[in-house]
Amino acid sequence: TKLKVEQKHNPLANTIKVKNENRTNGQKSHSRYKTSENYKEQMSNFLSDSFNEDGKLFDRYNSTNSYENAKELHIDHIVSAKSIHYRTDLTLFMSKEEKQLLALNPNNLAFIKGSANQSKGEHDLLVWANSKSKKDPSKTNAEYFDLDINDVNKLYQTAVKTINEKAKTA
Repeated sequence: TKLKVEQKHNPLANTIKVKNENRTNGQKSHSRYKTSENYKEQMSNFLSDSFNEDGKLFDRYNSTNSYENAKELHIDHIVSAKSIHYRTDLTLFMSKEEKQLLALNPNNLAFIKGSANQSKGEHDLLVWANSKSKKDPSKTNAEYFDLDINDVNKLYQTAVKTINEKAKTA
């Protein structure tokens, strides 16, 4: 599931529009979901930590990049929502909503270029970042999409730590 951030999109709205990636015939391309107060709080925390001193969105996958316009950016789950949803130790002790909120933890979200997010999909971040790019096989995905592998590793470790700590308390 991808939340595409556009100028008209307000992540703190009462409903969100989510693209249906694996839709079947006759299914709508997007669905609208009512947001909870917990969702709004999580997104508010994420957004407040996403701007640098100049008021630009910073790229958590490459700290040297920042963006004035979110039009081309997506919000990426560092550890995919799907892997959190199907993780056995979480499935046994957490409700669907609790797992959704865990996937939306600010430590598990990052702005990323839309093309990179579409390429990554639900793949493990580190495996994807170090794999050869389909667009340019002479480069890894990290190189092709201008990601700093050190920033990627730090973000991934922080996200995994956050999820593992939640699993211990579930």
